[in-house]
Amino acid sequence: MPGWWPARWRQRLNSKCGSSYRTFWRLRKTRGVRWRKWLGRLWHGWRLDMAELNIVEKVIALEGVELLRNLTPEQLSRIASIAREVKFPSDKVVLEPSKPLDALLVVVDGAVELSRDGEVLHTARQNEVLGAWALFDDDPMPVRAKTIEDTRLLRIGRDDFYDLLSDNIEITASIFSTLVKRFRKLVEQS
Repeated sequence: MPGWWPARWRQRLNSKCGSSYRTFWRLRKTRGVRWRKWLGRLWHGWRLDMAELNIVEKVIALEGVELLRNLTPEQLSRIASIAREVKFPSDKVVLEPSKPLDALLVVVDGAVELSRDGEVLHTARQNEVLGAWALFDDDPMPVRAKTIEDTRLLRIGRDDFYDLLSDNIEITASIFSTLVKRFRKLVEQS
């Protein structure tokens, strides 16, 4: 391996290819799509090359969201149509306390660690939500979120969500009903 390669690349090659670099050097000479695909898999890990989620898989993931629990599958499919899949490698910061969040994030695969001032508060796993209130509030979240393994998230942007709500009054009514129930439960607890 040439000495000019950064150490982290050499380590990654060693871990993925073992001591044999034949595949690497063979694909390097082609400099085509196969080369870029192979390097992408090498750098980001094989798990991030999973197939995109279809609409049914998105609906199944959204069924676990408390805010959307009272919606019918048809209504969830409308929301799933605006949900975008986002992939993050391990140790990637997803949310910063200083930056406002403009989307609801649902963990599809992987895990996201939520921390405040270096103290771990919670680890969000499959079907858990990050930033549920971000759909309704502009304030930044007071926590830092960082992936602890390769992670896929569904991202529902605030603007797309508002457009959907303006066209679907039954979804709006159901979500407000859920919010009122949650608020009532909080008031009764205090």
